[in-house]
Amino acid sequence: YYYMRLSELLVFWERAVKGGRKSFRYDELDEEFFIENVKPIFIPYLDYIIGGILDKFADITIFSNPIKESYTRLGKDKAPKYISWSKENRSQLIRIPAASGEYVRAELRSPDPCANPYLTFTLIIKAAMLGIEKKMTPPAAVDMDLFKTPEEQIPEISLLPETIDEAKNQARDSEFIKENIPETILTYYCG
Repeated sequence: YYYMRLSELLVFWERAVKGGRKSFRYDELDEEFFIENVKPIFIPYLDYIIGGILDKFADITIFSNPIKESYTRLGKDKAPKYISWSKENRSQLIRIPAASGEYVRAELRSPDPCANPYLTFTLIIKAAMLGIEKKMTPPAAVDMDLFKTPEEQIPEISLLPETIDEAKNQARDSEFIKENIPETILTYYCG
C-alpha cells in the first residue's frame, strides 16, 4: 500500500508539466521523487494551493457539504463559517498547523462526513492546481479566533454558503464546476 502525500503529488505534477508527460508508472519513479527530497519544492507552492482552494471553495461547498444538515454545522461546533486561512487557530477554513519540513500540511476544515470523497478531492486538487498554474496568492491570514470575535470586529471576509440552496446556486453558476464536473452529476447535486 502506497500513499502519496500532497508534496509528492506536487513534484509528480511539476515533472509531468515540465516534461510534457501526462502520466507516470510507479516503477518509473526514482528515489528523488519521494518525500525526503521534496522539502524545497512543496513550500513555495503552498501559498498558491491555498489561494486556489480559497478562490473556488464557495463553488465546491455543495460537494463537500451535500446535505441540509451540513449547513447547520458550519459556523458552529468548530466548523468554519468564513473563507479564510490562518496558522494560528482552528476557526478558519484552511489551517496550517505549526510544523516544519516534511510535516508541513494544510487542513481543510469544512468537509462533511457525508461528502463523496472522489468528487470532493477531485475539486480540491483541481482548485489547488489552478492556484499553482495561475499563481493565486491567498488573502492575508486571519489570525484571530473567529468563533469568539464579535461580528463587528471581524474584517470583511467572504462567507461559505449558509444554506444548501445557496451552495447549489453557487455551484450551478460556476464555470469552474462546469469544467470539472459532468452535467449529470451537477444536476444530481444542484437540481
